Amino acid sequence: MAENKVMNKKGFHYGWVIVFVGFLSMWFITCIFSSAAGMMVNPVTEEMGISRSAFTMASTACSIAGMIMSTSIGRIFKKYSVKKTMLAGSALYAACYAAYGIAPNIYVFYVIGFISGFAMIMSSMVAISTLLARWFDEKRGLAVALASTGSGVGGVVMNPLIGNLVTSMGWRKTAVFNGAVAFLLIALPSLLLLVRTPEEMGMKPYGWTEDKKEATVETVKETKSYTMPASMFFMCAFSLIVAGIMTQFGNQLPMLAQSVGYTISVGAM
Repeated sequence: MAENKVMNKKGFHYGWVIVFVGFLSMWFITCIFSSAAGMMVNPVTEEMGISRSAFTMASTACSIAGMIMSTSIGRIFKKYSVKKTMLAGSALYAACYAAYGIAPNIYVFYVIGFISGFAMIMSSMVAISTLLARWFDEKRGLAVALASTGSGVGGVVMNPLIGNLVTSMGWRKTAVFNGAVAFLLIALPSLLLLVRTPEEMGMKPYGWTEDKKEATVETVKETKSYTMPASMFFMCAFSLIVAGIMTQFGNQLPMLAQSVGYTISVGAM
C-alpha cells in the first residue's frame, strides 16, 4: 500500500518553484519584447531620423530568428539540457535588450533584434513547458497555465512603469534598465533555482505513483504512431499567425496614442 501513495504530493513540492521561474520568464521576456517595443517607436524614430517601418524591421528580424530557432530547439535541449539552454538564452536576451540602449544606428538594432530572437526561444514557453512536463504528472496543465499568466500580469504591471521610465529618463536608459531587470529576475533565478528533473533532488514528479508508472509503461507499449491531418496542421498554423498579428497590433497602441496627443504613459495603459 505504501508504494501506491502519491510521492511528494503532501506539503510543498519543488515543482512549484519551477512554475515560479517560468512565470518570471514569461513576465519579463513577453512584456519587454511586446509591450516595451511599442513605447520605443516614437522616441527612437525621432532621435535617429528613421521611419516607423524601418524601426519595426528589428522586430521582424527577431521573429525570423525565432522561427529558425524553433526548428532546432528540441535538438539543442537534448544536447545541452533545458536548464543550460534557458540560462544562456535569458542572459543573452537581457544583454541584447541592454545593448539597444547604446546602439548608434538602426542597423545595430537589426543585428540585436536577430540575436534576441534566438535568445527568446531558448528561454521562453518552449523551454518552460519542457521542464514542467518533467516535474508534473498531475496538474501539468495548471502548472503550464500559471507560468503562462506571467505574460498577462507582466503587461498590467510593467506597461505603466516602462511608459513612465521612457518619459522621465529617455528610451536609452530605459532599455538598459529593462536589460538589467531581465538579468536579475530571469537569468539569476534560472541559474539558482532551476533543476532539470525531480530525480536530481531525490524526488518524483508531482502526483507520481507506482500505479501510474506501471500504467505509463503499458501505454507506451500500446501506443501507435499518429500523423496529424493536414487540415488540423494548417488550422493551428493559421491560428498562431492570427494571434501573432493581434499581438503586434497591440504593441502599436502606445505609438497610436502618442499620434493623437496622448502621452506614452497613457498609451501604455
